[in-house]
Amino acid sequence: MSATTRSGRNSSAAASASAGRAGDILWLHLCNAAYFIRTDDLGWPLDESETWLVEALSTALLAAGDPPRQAP
Repeated sequence: MSATTRSGRNSSAAASASAGRAGDILWLHLCNAAYFIRTDDLGWPLDESETWLVEALSTALLAAGDPPRQAP
């Protein structure tokens, strides 16, 4: 017998999807290209980039468990 979430999804499948999505979010924000876009292309100082990154990652990771939004 497998555990399910309130939506009826298998909880282990939901956890795997959430973990995978969280990994994607981390990669998107923390890859070298993103760093150089913020600091070189946009000219953000390191402290401003760090502050934004902490806020953006917190928001994105907390929302990672939500289902992806459909385009209109």
